[in-house]
Amino acid sequence: GSSDNGLTFEFRFELEMFGSSDQVDENWAAVSGSFGKIMIGGNDTAMNELSAGVFYGPGAIAGYYDHISLVNSLGKSFGYDGNGVHYYTPNFSGFQAAVSFIPDGSSDAGGDNWYNDDDDADGDNIWSVGANYTGDFDGVSISASAGYSDADGDDMEAWSVGLELGAYGFAGALHYEDNAGDTQDLALGLKYSTGPWTAVIGYSTLIDAPAGGDVDQFGGWVTYSLMKGASVTGHVFHRSADAGDATQGIVYLNLGF
Repeated sequence: GSSDNGLTFEFRFELEMFGSSDQVDENWAAVSGSFGKIMIGGNDTAMNELSAGVFYGPGAIAGYYDHISLVNSLGKSFGYDGNGVHYYTPNFSGFQAAVSFIPDGSSDAGGDNWYNDDDDADGDNIWSVGANYTGDFDGVSISASAGYSDADGDDMEAWSVGLELGAYGFAGALHYEDNAGDTQDLALGLKYSTGPWTAVIGYSTLIDAPAGGDVDQFGGWVTYSLMKGASVTGHVFHRSADAGDATQGIVYLNLGF
């Protein structure tokens, strides 16, 4: 809601629909105004929130690459949505920047944000910065981003750049990420939208991924919009890794209110 002095107050609390060690996902409160937005609570880092260059299906269920997943050389994830403070600048003619500080990487007690240095399973002091630009030039849309994250411990830094270009219903996406100087990720996507239909194909490669060596991922989906806030998606995904291959498919309904 908004107050008489122009401040806007928001809150978000996400409950997962399936049982896991992380039943609660994003959970935060925020106040925004002419100064930008200040958010306190559990949310993805600034680098991840402002990242461009990756396409996802409705609800982020369909995809070909997960730009939220940062993995160091130990195979440990870091930089997720532990409780912290996040600041977003106002949008200046398409430009926006953000910074996050998460003092305890396991502070939301969930399984999606475990952070690890060499000796301690409860890492501290995760810093993240991100910036992006979104604009439109004579019918050609552009979105570009850059971000950096770091934390206590060895191999606990990551940076990324992303770019999206769109025109006449087509859009292309490119995303590159370097995790701790050990794992390099490259993702490419192509999207076409016409009327209620959206079709996407994408590919990503993860070089020296700790969990499976070199990994290649392919994803494709078609989404049909039934009405505002409701869509149905058919998705196929294939993963090829040193540890083995896997292929899966899913059809799902996404509802938004």
